[in-house]
Amino acid sequence: MTCDIKLDLIASTEAMYANSLNDGALFYSYENSKEVQDYINKNVIKEVITQALKYKSFSVNFQPKFDLKLGVIYGAEALARLYVNGQHYSPAVFVNYLEKCGRVPELDYLILEKTIDFIKINNIYDVVFSVNVSSESIACETFKKKFRAILTENDMIKNLELEIIESIASEHKNAVISFITEIRNDFGVQISLDDFTTGNSSMILLSEFRFDCIKLDRSLFNAMHNNDKFKRSVKNLIKEIRNKK
Repeated sequence: MTCDIKLDLIASTEAMYANSLNDGALFYSYENSKEVQDYINKNVIKEVITQALKYKSFSVNFQPKFDLKLGVIYGAEALARLYVNGQHYSPAVFVNYLEKCGRVPELDYLILEKTIDFIKINNIYDVVFSVNVSSESIACETFKKKFRAILTENDMIKNLELEIIESIASEHKNAVISFITEIRNDFGVQISLDDFTTGNSSMILLSEFRFDCIKLDRSLFNAMHNNDKFKRSVKNLIKEIRNKK
């Protein structure tokens, strides 16, 4: 008996027992337990996500980036989406699950692979395509090996950008900086910092690496509303970032 099956049996038993106590009943139907139904639904979602990763069923939506001054599209961000049998699964659901089981690097690579295929099939080389890569992926040797291999195989692609999430775990910081430095030098890939805030981790990253693009987190703009002092602080921060570049 595997560990997963044991956990399934324990969870099912506990759910039935809890419900029988709450209702004061001598017998309780397994199927009627809310806890059990929630448990079943949760495991159905896990199976859907696992199968989607295995058979590469995740799709990619490209969110355009506009240059407000010129009024043109200058880039697009690749976003992972999951639709199965007409059912939409939120990224918050499948990313959370993949993080817990340590499989985010597989999703990151799949989205990278599909983005490169899209660029080649549609012959689009004048727009920069951004792909999100987690620090967990960069800390994964298998991911890094496959990443370098696919870029070597597709060395004609020069319009690729990696978006690094600002909230990099401290234990991954050195690995991240080392990897993105190599990728930029070896393949000419642009590197951007996503969800930038005024936190200490953000400033440390800025001091140790020169990013091609820095995307300010929405929370900064929300905080500027009716707060002139904070607005001035953000403007000074933007000025400082530009000077570093």
